[in-house]
Amino acid sequence: MNPLRAVGQLWNLTDEANPRFLGTCFSLRWVHYMVTASHCLGVLDADQVGVSLSDSPGRFLEVRDLARHETADIAVLRLPELDPEPYEPFWAVAGNWGLGEEFFAHGWPEDVVSEPYPEPRIFVGHYQRFIYGHESHLGYRYVAGELSIPCPGGLSGGPLFRRGARQILTGMVTENRDTYTVLDSVSEIMKDGTRYREESRRVISYGLALMLSHVSEWLDEHVPPRSSGEIVKAFRQ
Repeated sequence: MNPLRAVGQLWNLTDEANPRFLGTCFSLRWVHYMVTASHCLGVLDADQVGVSLSDSPGRFLEVRDLARHETADIAVLRLPELDPEPYEPFWAVAGNWGLGEEFFAHGWPEDVVSEPYPEPRIFVGHYQRFIYGHESHLGYRYVAGELSIPCPGGLSGGPLFRRGARQILTGMVTENRDTYTVLDSVSEIMKDGTRYREESRRVISYGLALMLSHVSEWLDEHVPPRSSGEIVKAFRQ
């Protein structure tokens, strides 16, 4: 399986003359079911959103309908049925992830140099801790995996998958979380006879991912289940 053929771009089409890039999305089980982070969509309706797939940048597929999770930062979009070639959806969601596990992330981070269309990139890192009941600053609540890398804008909604089983998903990029180190430097400054103490702290950003196995029942409701055997058979035809 080639993950690059499962990942697409999400666009705001409310102004048809000036479509606006929203983030990354990916197909799960079926080519015409796309998953993304709910915050990428905001309050947009299905008819205001378009999906552009990797083989046809700038061509927008209509979104027939969309479903948002009640609490977690995840949404499913249904496209018109597509010919499977040359696309390859991810097969399934794994629940046996663990600390230190390596992940690959693929998506379309925003890059002003590559306007009007973002450039796809692959990122590699590992899960360094898990946050059960994570309360997002965006108002969502879900089980989050903290990543060893920061996630640039536009990568939200992108899939996290394994090196040795690229068709199996573990998480989906959602946001960044900033934290501070201990003091980076301290200096004493004299000004107008008054002594001031200046402290410098280093900000560190970690990416966060929604762990998909904790919303698997909801996914089953909105993305029709399909066995891996059926998918393999479909792509061998």
